[in-house]
This record gives sequence, structure tokens and C-alpha cells, in this order.
Amino acid sequence: MSSADSSSSMCKCRFIESHGDQVVEIPPTAKVLASSASTPAEILWYPTNVLTFQFHPELTNEVVVDKIWRCVKERLTPEASLESYRQLTDILPDSAAFNAVLFAFAFDFRTDASAFVSSRIADAVEKVVVRTRSAIEDTDRAVAAEYETLEDMNHAASAKYAELAEFGSSMASLAMQTAEQQKSVMAEVEKLDDLEGQVDRLMAVAGKLNEETMGFMRELGI
Repeated sequence: MSSADSSSSMCKCRFIESHGDQVVEIPPTAKVLASSASTPAEILWYPTNVLTFQFHPELTNEVVVDKIWRCVKERLTPEASLESYRQLTDILPDSAAFNAVLFAFAFDFRTDASAFVSSRIADAVEKVVVRTRSAIEDTDRAVAAEYETLEDMNHAASAKYAELAEFGSSMASLAMQTAEQQKSVMAEVEKLDDLEGQVDRLMAVAGKLNEETMGFMRELGI
């Protein structure tokens, strides 16, 4: 909904409306203070102390969902039902701000209603802007904190990767040393195989000499 003050500047607020009938012919003594895409005369001012509106500032998202949406959702298509529920839960109306405007207007109707209502709506919009800016700043701080956490995790991961790389290098060096030692052991094993062959040949020679000695002793009668 848009509201114009005497300087033609615009301010916008969100409200809940649900009506089939509406005022479309503006009385000559009335002045339109706010309009929307669906209703040209959302707020009418009758100088100097009458203020009318065609939306529902008293409704909240929770009330509409609980009392109205649950009763009519079966008449909607699934897509329309989900979209209406999303709008009712995601988009918050500025009802509290407008209720404050009505309360102030009721107790100070001597003020020019046009300027009064426009200024109050502008104040309400400013509060919404401040809350939105605060929420954005909170989000920025949360994102910055998450980024810092991710950066710390990245540093920790880099350090761990360096440790693993160093460990892998050590294991590779150990594997090379083990391979060299294995070569040395195999060489010694080959030497033992050669020595075993030599021992076998010596034992054969010793056995042959022993047989010859025994034969010689028999010839001598010893």
C-alpha cells in the first residue's frame, strides 16, 4: 500500500486485506491518503477528524493462517494453497505500526489528518527500514563469522595436509631404505647359497678322500 503526503513523496506499508466489496466512488469531501493495486482508496480522510480504511490492520499472519487459511485452503489448488501460505508466513504486515497510528489519531484528531497519517506511516516505514537494516547487519556479521570459521578450518586443513605430505615423504624414504636393505640381504643370501655349494663340494671331496684312505689302509693290512 502506498501513502502520499502533501509533498507528493511516497511511503509503502504492507497490510492484510480480504474483501469482495469495496468503496470505489470517492465522496467529494474525502481525500485518498493511501491506495493499493487492488483498492484505489485504502485510506480515506474526511476533514478533519474522520479516518476510514478498507484493509485489516487488526489481523496478523498467525490469525489469518489459523482462522481463515485453514478453512479455505481446500477450495484452492495445491499450488495456490502453498503460495498463499508462503505469503502469509514470509511477508509480515505492518499492522502494529498502523494500529499505533490509529491510536494516536484518535487522541489527537485536531491535527491535520493527511499530514498526520502520512507522517505516522513514514515513521512506521522508517522503523521497518531500521529493523531490516539491523537484520541485514546481523546477517552480515553471521556470514563474516562463518567465513572466519571456514578460513580457520581451511588453515587447519592446510596444516594437516602438510603433516600428511611430510608423513608420506617419510614413508617413501623409509620404503627406499627398506628396498636398499632388501637388496643387501638378498646379496648376502646369494653369498650363503654359494658358500653352501662350496661346503657341499668340500664334503664330497672329504668323503672321497676318506674312502681312498680306507682302501689304502686295507691294502696295508692295517
